[in-house]
Amino acid sequence: MNILFITDSYYPKPSPNALCVERLKSEFESRGISTKVIALKNFHQIAENTDADVKFVEPDIMYSEWFRACENNNERKKKNLIKAFRLRGILNGFFWPLSSTTHIRRYYKAIKEALASGDKDTIIIGVYKSLEGAVAGALAKKRLKTGKYILYSLDAISGSVIPHIYGNENIGRCSIKRWEKFLFDAYDYIYLLNSHSYYYSAAEYDSYRYKIRFVDIPLLALKENSIEQKKQSDKKKHLVFTGSMAISTADPRYFLELINAIGRDDIVVDFYGKIFQNEILEKIQASPYAKYHGPKSHDEIIRIQQQADILLNFGNFTPCGIPCKIFEYFSTGRPVLSCYKIDADASKPYMERYPTSFLIDERCAIEKNAERLDHFLETPLCYVDSDQILELFRLNTPEATVDQIFSIYNESQK
Repeated sequence: MNILFITDSYYPKPSPNALCVERLKSEFESRGISTKVIALKNFHQIAENTDADVKFVEPDIMYSEWFRACENNNERKKKNLIKAFRLRGILNGFFWPLSSTTHIRRYYKAIKEALASGDKDTIIIGVYKSLEGAVAGALAKKRLKTGKYILYSLDAISGSVIPHIYGNENIGRCSIKRWEKFLFDAYDYIYLLNSHSYYYSAAEYDSYRYKIRFVDIPLLALKENSIEQKKQSDKKKHLVFTGSMAISTADPRYFLELINAIGRDDIVVDFYGKIFQNEILEKIQASPYAKYHGPKSHDEIIRIQQQADILLNFGNFTPCGIPCKIFEYFSTGRPVLSCYKIDADASKPYMERYPTSFLIDERCAIEKNAERLDHFLETPLCYVDSDQILELFRLNTPEATVDQIFSIYNESQK
């Protein structure tokens, strides 16, 4: 038995999906299972110490230039490329979220080569969110007719944020529904997240019920003595957010209003990650209690999380959007403060189970939440021990997902 993952990226620049793949890869290998990865090369410079079991697919020329511009901080070139990507998006509008047919061909070629040189007893796992990689896996299933194929979706495919294409949201919705049907028809099994189970309980998915398995995000990684002493010398409480920030997803502006309202000089709000709108950056820079530190490597992010006093999460407007980082947060045992915008926030059930979480409903008045937050910050910090975390979130370990995949393999051998 071998495992082959198809994903959107990998180290040294992993996406949240790739972080999950790396955890599962490590777990498979700990059980003596040969595991390989096919990923889009989302960096331009040569990576040192690249895993020999990782095959990088070269990006098309536009993406290659984009990655080069990002690494060289060439803002002028990035602006020109954004215009080019918008034009490509207009041309591909009826096929959203497809971004590159070249990537599909290159993924497919890499899959074909991997299967030709490897064990025929292989499980191929196409990871969405990478439409091109998942589509290439579906094509391989139809054409190569070898191995078992699992679609592993860390996003609710048609339940994500839908853009207005040509001024009409229905175009994007119809397109992603077609892609979803294509993928669900093609793959042998469909692995979806527990947090998306309600969305996929709709009658339109009844014909796929026999294929569907529900798993959870496998990013819980407990370590002995994971509660580190804070290393900041300013003796302030550091509230730390790690991850990307955007108005449609993780938007910290309401929380910044709260922090400004209570006006405590003994706290600092630290932001690490990309910001996609200037409105957010301007709000952070305008607050005397906030600092923006920019993007960091994932190894640095893990260290930063372990040294925070309180970790921050900002919920999404879509009920299917769950931030993977919350399970890294839980792994630290530290308090987690989470803001939510809707009752069906996907991270809310997990937060309610976590013993030292503090939830803020952004629909409430600033004055009311400011009073609650001020009281929370006065409370001595409490931590959760590793045994309790594991008991509460066992399904978020890589072992739980790998056990599920093994069960499929054992079924297929009968």
